[in-house]
Amino acid sequence: MHDWWNSSTTDEVHVLVEVERAKGAEPFNPDRFELPIGMLFGLANDGLVDKKGRPFPLQAAVIAREFADVIVFTQPPPAFQRVALGL
Repeated sequence: MHDWWNSSTTDEVHVLVEVERAKGAEPFNPDRFELPIGMLFGLANDGLVDKKGRPFPLQAAVIAREFADVIVFTQPPPAFQRVALGL
């Protein structure tokens, strides 16, 4: 589990991420990880996130459901997400 943020209001941040399959995990397409990250940063750039930089609930639900194979949100709790996304 991790979190990304830039505490500066003036300095730009660049991040380089290497994505690998976890030992024993199912095979996956690493390009699928890049898509939701780009979407989340795009939403932030367009001002479509809350003050903590999180997408609004409906958008988060759509992203979480579509990209469940490569990304997992930790909030709200997973049990709540399973029920909510099932709807």
